Amino acid sequence: MTKLEDRLTRRPLSDFKAAWEEARGEKPLPTRADISLRLFAKFVPNMTAFIRNGVMDYPHTQMGEDMRARLDLDGSQLNLFDILHPDVREQSELYWSNLFLQPCGGLQEYSVEYPNGALRRLVSLTLPLVRKEGGPVMAVSYSMIIAERFQANSCGKVMLGEHYAAACLLDAGFGVPDVDPGKLLYASDPMFA
Repeated sequence: MTKLEDRLTRRPLSDFKAAWEEARGEKPLPTRADISLRLFAKFVPNMTAFIRNGVMDYPHTQMGEDMRARLDLDGSQLNLFDILHPDVREQSELYWSNLFLQPCGGLQEYSVEYPNGALRRLVSLTLPLVRKEGGPVMAVSYSMIIAERFQANSCGKVMLGEHYAAACLLDAGFGVPDVDPGKLLYASDPMFA
């Protein structure tokens, strides 16, 4: 188990995974309809759902109110790759394409820079689901802030992964793709890690 995977044993990530497992029941993957308020109400403000349309095209289809507020979104669909730092896009495509195509789950830990100078470290647990039985794979994520600091030099927009990005793939019942873990780590600022 990697240091990143250790986070999965702690709450609220372990609770989110347990809710996903309950929603799945005996099915290979839960459906979008299985992601009910009864199971996920406490996670909704920090949840996102998204799909894969193709290479570097992963639009969010739903986003909780806390996520929207942090990203300062107006309701439009946001492509995840539009806010990724250019230096992490290639490794991110490797990660996300494997997550969707296997399908499998994943943990991500990354920096997020905000226009006001806030620099946060977040961790997200992403798990697969389908729109309906036998339909295309989607993903649902729960994200939480684990550290925050301020910096004087802001890039002026929301930017993910400029200072740090790490990820690992998790078995969701279909195995895990054979991906070199070193290809899923980027740390331009070792002090941030």
